[in-house]
Amino acid sequence: MRLYDYDIPEDACDRIGASLGHLGSKWALPIIMRLSDGPVRFNELRRQIPGISQKVLTATLRSLQRNGYIRRREVANVPPQVDYELTPQCRVLLLPMRDLVRAAVDQQPAVLAAQRAFDASNNGKDDGQSRR
Repeated sequence: MRLYDYDIPEDACDRIGASLGHLGSKWALPIIMRLSDGPVRFNELRRQIPGISQKVLTATLRSLQRNGYIRRREVANVPPQVDYELTPQCRVLLLPMRDLVRAAVDQQPAVLAAQRAFDASNNGKDDGQSRR
């Protein structure tokens, strides 16, 4: 299959699902966007991302680290210091991520309006798919 000038491999759906699954959590993109300016310490990340709990930040950082998007770096200071930074693998994705974030934010009012219109046209009927 081809998309524009790109040959899409047969396992493209699996590859896309795997990548987006790791990046699709509520907090992954805000963390990545914050790290795009350079390494950041854990508590600084927590302060700069409103609403994220310590537990969720830890879990999301570990997931991003496990999948090769960020690197945890221990700095030999007194007291010891740990910071997080993007890997080259993740930096390649920054431009498309920025565009995706902008589009998602810009389209949210239209999405909400479409949902309201759809729900109103169904008069409360639940076809099993309207509220996934």
